[in-house]
Amino acid sequence: MLKPPSLNTPLLRIGSYNYRAANNLSRTKTSGTSTAVARARTWTNQGQAKVPKDDESSMEGAIFTLVASSMETGCLSLPIVLKYVGLIPGVIIIILAALAAYSGMNGISLAAERRNTFDYSKLVKDLLGKNTALFLDVILLLYLFFSVSGYQLICNESILSAFMYFDIDLKDYIFYIMLMYSLLLVFPMSLLQKVTELKVFSFISIGSIIYICATIVYDFPTYVEENGLSALKLYHFDWYFFSACTFALFSFTCHMSVATVFSDMRDPSKKRMKKVNLRVCMFQLGIYLVIAVIGYLSLLEDTPMFITQRNAPKEYTDSLRIVIARILVCFVLIVTMPFFMILCRQSIQSLVSTGKRRYFSGAWKSLANLAIIVASLVVSNFFPEILVIFNFLGAFCAVFSFLFPTLLDVASSKYKWYTFRNAALLTAAIVINVVAFVSAFLSLVLP
Repeated sequence: MLKPPSLNTPLLRIGSYNYRAANNLSRTKTSGTSTAVARARTWTNQGQAKVPKDDESSMEGAIFTLVASSMETGCLSLPIVLKYVGLIPGVIIIILAALAAYSGMNGISLAAERRNTFDYSKLVKDLLGKNTALFLDVILLLYLFFSVSGYQLICNESILSAFMYFDIDLKDYIFYIMLMYSLLLVFPMSLLQKVTELKVFSFISIGSIIYICATIVYDFPTYVEENGLSALKLYHFDWYFFSACTFALFSFTCHMSVATVFSDMRDPSKKRMKKVNLRVCMFQLGIYLVIAVIGYLSLLEDTPMFITQRNAPKEYTDSLRIVIARILVCFVLIVTMPFFMILCRQSIQSLVSTGKRRYFSGAWKSLANLAIIVASLVVSNFFPEILVIFNFLGAFCAVFSFLFPTLLDVASSKYKWYTFRNAALLTAAIVINVVAFVSAFLSLVLP
């Protein structure tokens, strides 16, 4: 059973901005020094000391935080991966995405252990240079903003489909509904000073995904009886292969929080960090394969962009379970959107701050949040094809989830980059990023 981490632990650090300081959680200079010394001893004596039983709860908290930071609505698009490439290649792609995510998480963990630095942006700055760290900040800002825009579209579809259950068509009013949704629900929560204040709602996200997974499994026999499996494609390859890869990679993204989570673990040894990374990826993989395989086999060629958009079987007189799933998606986004908006705002603050951290007034933060809401609504209105936004999200996350972790691992390694291990990791990271950016380009030109 996963246990939530302490609410005094920050979930993420984004960019060069120090969110521990922003959340008034910074430690004193003396305690910070002693912690660093104690941690240095831990790294060098990890094989000699026994791990206390209390540390198991520390590992469970780390697993919970990493799962909660990645198990969002993006995984609901995994059935379409199998629709694009077929059952067998689709399953292989999802498994390879899990392995790539595990490799990226290990890359960050190993670099943090070697440099004794538990901040993603600081690791990039120390190992790859100041300009590279600035590039990372920009990529993260784009990723966070497009995430908010994508969530607007997901919420659009969830609201429309939920009301259609009651034969109410709100398509002509959806822009105004989303504006009110953003201003009345999302905006007030985005004014919170600390992202950690939203962590208590992580149960909603994980619980909703598990509920949707259970619903898919429960309804599977009825869908198969109605639709059959004659249209099943075991394999299929076209240009949408690139989008399939991108969607799978995007679903496993939790790399922004890896270094921070391990900084708050007791005895964060390499062995224990890898164990946490493996359990996180395996937990995700199990849930994701059920959603992808059962979701695809239920609908085959009629598989929608998000599995919650599926229509109920014709013989159903009551499809309330599907409506509840769509409503739960909206509840998840009430938490997820403010969370990403806070991080997006803080990332902007990081970029505009020069030298010593500047103070940003409450009025400035409110205006920044309003600007993000309006801009995301405009983007989602002008680019209603969520396929385009999700392909770009996949391209951005390929950079900070797979390329940069590999570069950190290789740069902090005692071996040269052209050794077999390092060269293989670099080659895989480059291939992943090429696939992701080709997918983003094709989403603009393909019908």
